[in-house]
Amino acid sequence: MDVELFKEALVICADKGKLQFNFLKGIINNWLQKNVTSYEELKSHELQNRFTNSVSKNNNNIQKTYKKGAGANVNNSFAGYAPDELEKILLESQKGKFD
Repeated sequence: MDVELFKEALVICADKGKLQFNFLKGIINNWLQKNVTSYEELKSHELQNRFTNSVSKNNNNIQKTYKKGAGANVNNSFAGYAPDELEKILLESQKGKFD
């Protein structure tokens, strides 16, 4: 674990007002279980989680908005794709439509 990551754990403890060793230890153990050993890995992991949570939240809103019927399983059609693959598919399908 690098020094910057340890400092970030201390900042989190201070921000939450929990300056106990066990809280600090819990934060660090949580990161280690996720194989986060540097500050850069932590930021990357947080960004990935934000993106995943945002996509999940948007998918839930979409599912609540649309009624069952034609196209009801559209989300299932794309479930096996990574976000960057979906973006590539979308861009390819839209080529030339908005020139």
